[in-house]
Formats: sequence, C-alpha cells, structure tokens
Amino acid sequence: MRQYGGVEVIAYETGGLMLTLYHLRISHFCEKARWALDYKGLEYTSRLLTPGFHIATARRLAGTRSVPILVDSDSDQVIPDSTEILHYLDHIRPDPPLFPRDAVAATTVAEVEDVLDSEWAPNASAFAYCCMIQSPEELRQRWAEGLRWHQRLALGLAMPLLVPAMRRGRRLTPDMMPGYREAALAALGRINERLATGETEFLVGNEFTAADLAAGALIAPFLNIPGSPWATEGTVPEQMSTFREEVVDSAAGRHAAAIWAAHRH
Repeated sequence: MRQYGGVEVIAYETGGLMLTLYHLRISHFCEKARWALDYKGLEYTSRLLTPGFHIATARRLAGTRSVPILVDSDSDQVIPDSTEILHYLDHIRPDPPLFPRDAVAATTVAEVEDVLDSEWAPNASAFAYCCMIQSPEELRQRWAEGLRWHQRLALGLAMPLLVPAMRRGRRLTPDMMPGYREAALAALGRINERLATGETEFLVGNEFTAADLAAGALIAPFLNIPGSPWATEGTVPEQMSTFREEVVDSAAGRHAAAIWAAHRH
C-alpha cells in the first residue's frame, strides 16, 4: 500500500473510518469501487473528478494516471486500484466478504476477476471509446453528466486537446477497433464457458463474490441498464450498437444484468 501524506481531503467519518473515493462517473472500474463500498455498507466522501484533469489528481495522490483511488485518512493509506480497493475493504470490513475465506475458492475468484479486469474491461473500453471519440461533442456531454459548472466549463475548453491526446495515447483509431473487439469477446467467451458449467447463480461457489461484482460493474456499461452511470436514451454508433447486442445476448451479459438487479441497490 502507498502511504498517504500531506494531502488534504474532506472525509466522512463512520465507525472509525474516514474514506474518500476519487473517481470518474462513467468509468466501469470506478463503478466497481463504488459498488464494493456500498456492498460493505461503508459511507464515504465522493470526489467526482473531471475527465482528463483527473490525471493530475491521481499523480498527486498515488503516483498513477488512473482512478479509482481510495484514501483512508484514518490509517494514512492510499489505495490506487479497483482490485486493491476490494481487498482493502475486505481487510477493514470483513463481512460480508468479497473474497472467500477458503484459499482455493479465493484463488478462483481472483482468477475470474482478473479475466474481467485485464482482458475484458480494457479491450471493451478501448473499443467503445474508438466508437465514441468519433463524435467528440456527444462524448463531452456524457463526460459532463454529474459535474459541477466549473468542471463542465473546464472540460469543454479542454476537449480540443483531450480528444487527439486520447487517440494517440490509447491508440483509439479505426484500424485498432477489430483487435479490441476480438480480444474483448474472447474474454467474454471465457466467462460464458464458466457460466455454462456452473450449478449456481454465481460465478464461483454459492455466494456473491468479487467475481460477480466485477462482472456486474465491468459488463454493465454495455447493457444500457436504467439508473446505471452509462444508461442513455440517445443513439449510439452502429458498431457500438452491434457490439452491445452481442454482449446483451451472451450468458455473461445476462449474468451481469441479473447480478446488477439483485445486488446493486
């Protein structure tokens, strides 16, 4: 864990804990952290950051470029990764557990979560942004939801620089889209296979775990679930629409929708 030092935050104290979550609204990794905090019944201060500008905050807090970042000012800890956040929350609030106490089951949960974290989510996200970045104004509107007026103003002024920087930095070009799509669907196929052999409603064992939470949080952006951070009534690019249909029709997509309905309040 990285040490937290000299950074002033306003945190809400509950049960001896003072937690602040730095996050982006439509990031599925940030939704994973929010869901885990809610699942544990922990109250926290929400620091909703401005896309693009969030990098400076992430570097200042944790020496990284990405969020979510959880700050526990009671124990002077900074946790800069969604999976690390889940493990940390299991440490400070063991019940209900996200990772089983049985070592074999915990290893399986970690393996399934890693498929979602490392194979599905980055490729699905890159594919989606390849689609969305073709319409910068629509992307700006999605990013601006939930932001304060000065954040929306800063975002609007920064968009002409953010869009080309994202295209270069994340390789969000049309020629990269087929590779991202293929890799994402291959990872989704691995989850489909696991669900095909399972005998319960969960990915591992007979209880809700971090694997199910990750599936719900990381696949849900493509399900257009009402009330989720990604729900939209507007049209989406044709390639994005086709990809969404494949996800919705998959066993993994159905599982994510069911998990969201049953466990995301």
